[in-house]
Amino acid sequence: MNFREHFLFGVCIGIAFSVVFLFYEEFSLLIFLPLLLAILGSVLPDIDHHASIPFRTLKGIIFLFFFLSSLALIIEYSEILNQITESFSAIFPVNVSSEIIKFFIVILIAITVGILSVIMLKIIKPAHRGITHKKTTGIFIGFLLFLFFYFLVQNQNFSVITAISFIIGFFSHLALDKILFKM
Repeated sequence: MNFREHFLFGVCIGIAFSVVFLFYEEFSLLIFLPLLLAILGSVLPDIDHHASIPFRTLKGIIFLFFFLSSLALIIEYSEILNQITESFSAIFPVNVSSEIIKFFIVILIAITVGILSVIMLKIIKPAHRGITHKKTTGIFIGFLLFLFFYFLVQNQNFSVITAISFIIGFFSHLALDKILFKM
């Protein structure tokens, strides 16, 4: 199956669980969470394939996270940046303001950290149809989601519905793959 088919099946499951959510709770913006988690569950197993949309999206998210995190850390510890700028100016005497040098050093470090994080992601990526295609992985993530939402929202019905919507979305991916590969 391709991303589009898994995504559409996840949408169908998510809509069904959002309707179930309405039976237990009044309407709120939380109604969209079972939909989003079912979609996430239906496409997440393909995160182990280098050319998949989920993996490419994860690479972008990882790059942005580490890029922005390193920017924040460098700005927070600017005294180290001042020392680096002074050393750079001593080694390469150029007629440029130290603020411009600091800016380019910060950007260079942040881009380097972002690129290295994406390289690490490619190195630690699980084998295709490995752990991300195991039922226990879906159940484990669903359990973690249940705990997260139970403690965050303090609503057992909502927590169960969101966790099950993710698990059913995850299992739908596995079932659709099995149907396709048996043909």
